[in-house]
Amino acid sequence: MPVDAPEAGPSRSIPIDWQEAAGTEASGDSEPFHSNIFPHSDQKLRWERRATPDSSLNPSRQARVDLLFWRRFRRLLSVCLQRHYDRWLLGLALPVLIALCLLSSYRLLLAPGRIYATLVDGSSARFRMELARLFELALLVAVLRTLRGTLGEWMANRWRWHLTRHLHARYLSPTLTDFAMDAARPGERVNGRLASPYHPSPATVPPLYLLTRPTHRIENPDQRMVTEVRLFCQTCLALLAGTTGSGGLLEGAATLAWYSVAAAYRTGWRGVVVVYGWSALSIAASWMLANITAPAIYRQEVVESSFRYHHVHVRDRAEAMSMLGAGADEWRHLNRLLLRVVRAAATVIRRHAPMNAANHCFAYLAPLTAYAIVGAALFYGDGATTTSAAAERAEWISQTASVLIQLLYAFTTLIHHDAQLSELAAYVSRLGGLHEALPRSRRGGCVMTSDANELETVERSPPLLQVQEADLVVPDTGLLLLRQIDLRIIRGAHTLILGRSGSGKTSLMRALRGLWPLQHPRTAGVCACRLPLPTTVAGAASGVLFLGAEPDLPVDVMDGALAGLIAYPSPTTGTPDEHSARVSKVSPASSWRLPTEVEMQQLLQRVGLARLLPRYPQLNGPRDWSAALSHGEQQLLCMARLLWHQPALAVLDEALRGADSDAAAEALSSAMQCGITVLYLSEPHTSLSPLFPRHLMITDDQRLLPVEPARA
Repeated sequence: MPVDAPEAGPSRSIPIDWQEAAGTEASGDSEPFHSNIFPHSDQKLRWERRATPDSSLNPSRQARVDLLFWRRFRRLLSVCLQRHYDRWLLGLALPVLIALCLLSSYRLLLAPGRIYATLVDGSSARFRMELARLFELALLVAVLRTLRGTLGEWMANRWRWHLTRHLHARYLSPTLTDFAMDAARPGERVNGRLASPYHPSPATVPPLYLLTRPTHRIENPDQRMVTEVRLFCQTCLALLAGTTGSGGLLEGAATLAWYSVAAAYRTGWRGVVVVYGWSALSIAASWMLANITAPAIYRQEVVESSFRYHHVHVRDRAEAMSMLGAGADEWRHLNRLLLRVVRAAATVIRRHAPMNAANHCFAYLAPLTAYAIVGAALFYGDGATTTSAAAERAEWISQTASVLIQLLYAFTTLIHHDAQLSELAAYVSRLGGLHEALPRSRRGGCVMTSDANELETVERSPPLLQVQEADLVVPDTGLLLLRQIDLRIIRGAHTLILGRSGSGKTSLMRALRGLWPLQHPRTAGVCACRLPLPTTVAGAASGVLFLGAEPDLPVDVMDGALAGLIAYPSPTTGTPDEHSARVSKVSPASSWRLPTEVEMQQLLQRVGLARLLPRYPQLNGPRDWSAALSHGEQQLLCMARLLWHQPALAVLDEALRGADSDAAAEALSSAMQCGITVLYLSEPHTSLSPLFPRHLMITDDQRLLPVEPARA
């Protein structure tokens, strides 16, 4: 059983904190949502709250507009505005457009009053002139508002580019060091965290793997980076800049200042006080209602992402489900998830209703308030109402009412954005939580970078891998798997480690890679594992390549071309931009290149896949090789990748378990003949035993001891 699943049950494949987010508050029932589906779910829920940092807070408090919201929003905004061009767009271009829209809209607002005056005077020539001026102003306002909306969409697209790249750089950072290269003693603070034997610093583990651990797990990080980054940027720009049909906060604030002065000039201070008092009351009510709605939107995003995740999971397991006939079980399970989605949406609808009612009441009462102020100013002689000419009085009434309505509209704009603000609070909460969970990548280090001096040092150092008196423990729990590990691998010493299923072979490979800690039994500190070679391939006869039992054949590498799969992964030295340029266009001087057609044919023959050549004449054609090949053939194809990279050391965890014995032996022999030192982890009584001169056995008392090859 995986270490992050304390009990078996139908919820074992569900993202870890979705059940908490779809609790009683989302259902509205007296009984918790999950109580009739998951056995002992209350106990499981309490465990999840302890184990998951993303759910360590009450979900009803995560998506509020409070100090934490503004702190996270400022961090995300600083990432979006990292370029001078983006700061120029937000700080200069957008305000200039908004100011032009405001001035032209004000002139357009006064035009009906002048038309009323011409109608009262009966001047047809002046009437035609005012109509032409009104047409020009309307056309100008339409163009300026279209430009403002387009600029906002353009900025949102650029912000998404910057924020997603930033999160990708942290999530898939190739510059983090291993436990082996960055050991921390208990009691030391690393990046603000207290180091301990079983809770090593997150900065020492690749974030992609770190977020799968129970104490650092973030619910659906892919959903947050793919969808919620886009929604955050669009909602943020809609709030700031507005859309084509409505204004944003910047325009609302400018309109508020401009029309406050105009209203004070026309109606005196009483009219402005009435407008501000009525609007302040409405804003306070809307702000309170938005803080009530935001947590419900947060919970809805959680259950929606779980629902999408399980649909993708079902599609990935289509063949296995068809073999087992498990469609009815998955149908019932998805219906339960759908019930939670619908109930979470119903909660959002119920909480949106009073907020929408308040917004509509304020919007429809705005003209009544405006005309009441105009009447008071007219009857009690406030403002410029002393004129006795009918035409001028009609013009003043029309323009003053329009100014007051526009002032109230500015407040309405601010109030109507409370729904978007509640959505933005949910997005900021989820993205801010992900951003805080991802450690910063550290450049340098001796794991992911290599140069000529380093390679010379590697060539002079005899051991490729060395572990002395170390215990292997499960992270976050401290469960002991292996004790007093002594392992020393020198160049050419091919080693076979044997152990039954569940004895800790895969865990040992994780520790050698630096994903899990090695504990020193005497000092209770994190033990260093000497791995002087870089853990990614950086050239011929250098580096370490780790291959697990599950073959990794990504379909999005060069559209499934076989050359890209064999050369995968590419070197990870340099900046991401340099890496992208190197992958897209390999220079002749580069040490990394794609294999040619002839080289691919030779590699396939050396790993026992010559039968693929007549079956697939075009090896570089777009193809999903994971669907075209059997599991054993996929493992042999990964061995072709090993032969192409030719690292100094290869650590293989049952990497040929699914291949036939002859092809597996041929592939391993080819690797050894190329000068690759092989450390192979397998179950006892494997047919590959004769290829290895040195055998180690994981015993029942959790020790790694040498055994004679004949006894293995």
